[in-house]
Amino acid sequence: FRFYNTLADCTDDSTFVGGTTKGTIALAAGVAHPSDAAAGLTAGHYAFKARYNGDSNNNAVVSSCEDFNITTLTINKLANGGNDTFGYTVTGPTNASPSILTSGTPGTGSITIQVLPGSYTVGETTIPSGWNLVGLTCNGNSPELGPTSSPFNVPAGQNTVCDFENTKGGATRTQGFWG
Repeated sequence: FRFYNTLADCTDDSTFVGGTTKGTIALAAGVAHPSDAAAGLTAGHYAFKARYNGDSNNNAVVSSCEDFNITTLTINKLANGGNDTFGYTVTGPTNASPSILTSGTPGTGSITIQVLPGSYTVGETTIPSGWNLVGLTCNGNSPELGPTSSPFNVPAGQNTVCDFENTKGGATRTQGFWG
């Protein structure tokens, strides 16, 4: 397989000469990577072409260019008052249970996962002792008080973002007032 950044870059030559930003593509645990050693692809529209070199029973062949989408969901965490590990449940066409370890002051962290397009909810399911969830927003919707978002759509080939905010201990932020 050869990977191209766009369908327009995918040239229809049998030797894979021409085009721009080409490389191999690997699928590891259902996640598309530009090579075995690289991280997952970012959200977007891509193309690939397959080539079979042939053998004693079959002739060599090169496929036409085929386009595909990579769809991602990013969970951002803001932790006021320290750092900790927070767990999440992603429910939709692709289910996942990622966690985020925050760092810095204030504590921040982020994770991006590849998902299938469709309707999702994201919930903060592991809140460490002493922390309070004070807000969440997914896909630019109105802020919610959680712990699970309202359903939202993740479009094909795009990245959708959920922001979660927690405070620790004697926080002065009041959910109802600031909501």
